[in-house]
This record gives sequence, C-alpha cells and structure tokens, in this order.
Amino acid sequence: SCPKCKKSIVDKGKFYGCSGYSDGCRFTIQKELASKKLTKTMIKDLLSKKETKKTKGFKNKSGKDFEAILILNSSNKVTFKPFK
Repeated sequence: SCPKCKKSIVDKGKFYGCSGYSDGCRFTIQKELASKKLTKTMIKDLLSKKETKKTKGFKNKSGKDFEAILILNSSNKVTFKPFK
C-alpha cells in the first residue's frame, strides 16, 4: 500500500504509482534506478520494510558498478545506502 495515503500501488508502465493519484497523491517508484531494473520483491520490500537487501548491479554516472541498499526515506523518496 502507499506509504502516504495507504491506497493500493498500481503498475503505471515505467513506474509504480499510487491509485490515489486522482485524489492528489503523487507517490511513485521508478522501475529502473541507476541502470538496474527493480524486481517486484524489491518494490514490496521498499513499501513494507522501507528498505531492500543489499543489491548488486547498479551503475554510477561514469558507468562503474556499485552495490547498495535502497531506502524509502522520510520524504517517501527512494535513495541509496552505498557499501564499500
């Protein structure tokens, strides 16, 4: 369910979004971040646990691979928690 308004999350093509869009809720999660497609499991973990497991296969702007945990922050935005 949507972390902002608790309505359901629906597939919108290139992203997942809140079914309450017409009611003003603008919550979305992109299906791809840093050249990595997010799995449905990763999306479910973000919505239920506010973070994913450590994941490989992300690429930074210069094309270098990195691994990170994705976190749904207090502003309901997906951010990276990098590992070295």
